[in-house]
Amino acid sequence: MPVDARPAEALATTGSEEPRALRRIDLLGAILLGVFVLHLGIGNLSRLVPVPWAGDDLPLGELLLYAAAAAYLAAHRRAWSSLALITPALLIFVLSYTFGLVTHGFALRPLLYLARLVALMTTAAAVAFVLAETMPALTAGRRCLLLAPYLIAVPLGFAIRLVFPDSIDLWRNLGTVGVSFAGDPHVDRFVSPYLDPNFYATIGMIPLGLAVWLWLRSRRLGYAVFATVVLASILGSGSRSGLFALGATAALVILLEVRRGGRGWRRLVLPNGRTIAACAATLLVLAPFWVGTLATTVVRVTGTATIVTTAVSVVGGAAAVPVVGVVIDPSALARVQTASYGLDILAAHPITGLGYDYLTESTRRDLGTPSLDSSVLATLCNLGILLTVLLTVLVFRSAWSTRRRLAASGDASRAFDWLLAYVGVVVVAASLVNNVLYYQFWLLPVAVMWLTADLVSRADPGTGETAHGNAARGAGRAASGW
Repeated sequence: MPVDARPAEALATTGSEEPRALRRIDLLGAILLGVFVLHLGIGNLSRLVPVPWAGDDLPLGELLLYAAAAAYLAAHRRAWSSLALITPALLIFVLSYTFGLVTHGFALRPLLYLARLVALMTTAAAVAFVLAETMPALTAGRRCLLLAPYLIAVPLGFAIRLVFPDSIDLWRNLGTVGVSFAGDPHVDRFVSPYLDPNFYATIGMIPLGLAVWLWLRSRRLGYAVFATVVLASILGSGSRSGLFALGATAALVILLEVRRGGRGWRRLVLPNGRTIAACAATLLVLAPFWVGTLATTVVRVTGTATIVTTAVSVVGGAAAVPVVGVVIDPSALARVQTASYGLDILAAHPITGLGYDYLTESTRRDLGTPSLDSSVLATLCNLGILLTVLLTVLVFRSAWSTRRRLAASGDASRAFDWLLAYVGVVVVAASLVNNVLYYQFWLLPVAVMWLTADLVSRADPGTGETAHGNAARGAGRAASGW
């Protein structure tokens, strides 16, 4: 079924009821959205301006974002209803931290990580509330505020790639201005303002999906070209897990569209000749940034495949059986080693885990790293099986109820399905080998999109009243997706 090309104003009046009058963004809301866009756009480079008493671990921009969210929530009591959406999940982390505190004693770092997680999710709820209250004015079906951060981040990433093809030079230059960053060495890879090509490959799928979505709705050439630019940057990241997640997400989204619309889905994805030519020219111009990296990635994928067959003997210390042609990839081997360490911890504390985020204390002491390379395994080690299952149930319940309420809203339901496909692939694929789920530049935009979808699926974000019985009012605000 093709995307409804009617403007959002027309879509907003479909149904038996008129949508509630939309509120305009006030000064505090505008400040919050502005700081949110800049924070995501600049990424880890915000550490260049740290909070004086906290070192470069807490950038001033991050603190300003939390302060802007707190100010908005303090001035808008109606926005407190958005906090109810995140409270059950946060209580799980607080309970886990409390267990770790009682079991292992007080440690400052786990407390600070818990405080950051609470502040981050509270900020996401505040931003989502602003978007839910004013979304058609911000997106109008053909524009999207959530794409704005990446209009900063992606060009900035290409500039970094051009000036610092060897990331060691970048780390060294950051060190000269007071930013201590012990990143891995990357040559000719798109490290982005987030300073990690593997994380960026996962994060980059957010602007890619948004740009493709907006192109499908508007057929504006600019969105198609920007989607191509983002695709080139992801290919240039050289991330094996990221490229796999990209392919898996694309396949899943296409499958969803085929199931929704039958043969009519082809009208959604077949661009005209002008668009094809522009996108092909863009890929050609950006070829120096991704062609060589992609070729190297293919070789690295081969090395990863062979290391799986020898991982047990390498990690276990037993005599390895010589294998002709095997190239040991240090990156893949490091992931195997941290996974082995994490499995040992999980075996020792299967039900309760260590307590959030007491795993960091163990990995810093024993491995010299801030955490494991797998978000899924890190969650199990921190929370234990019991609380991890409970957290998973809460996430599934939120997804099911939001999707059910959005069922009558057309494009908003489709947009949420795309988000679910993306998050699902990241959880079951990318996060198995990268600790990306708790990375703020991934978690914050995903939480904002998820919570916005939840809020606009309700009849009134200010009261939390569900919209299943009054879908037309929710559909009016949700018609433009995000």
